[in-house]
Amino acid sequence: HLQDRRAVAARIAADEFALLVPGELEAGRSAAEGIESLFEQPFSVAGRQAKLTCSIGIAAYPQHGSRPRLLANAVMAMR
Repeated sequence: HLQDRRAVAARIAADEFALLVPGELEAGRSAAEGIESLFEQPFSVAGRQAKLTCSIGIAAYPQHGSRPRLLANAVMAMR
């Protein structure tokens, strides 16, 4: 799912991240599915099991807005 080496991840807030995936909208959907699958199993943290969740919103250029609006539109889609 996340084998595209051109994808770029960035932390944008304490618990918010953005993943820029080049290509068609389906490439973004595939990347989102891959990330969701990582959260299906609990993580081991300091010898304890921790179950984490994630929320994902997808926005594609130009279908979902101008470049300056893409991140805001992805956040809106996530909520």
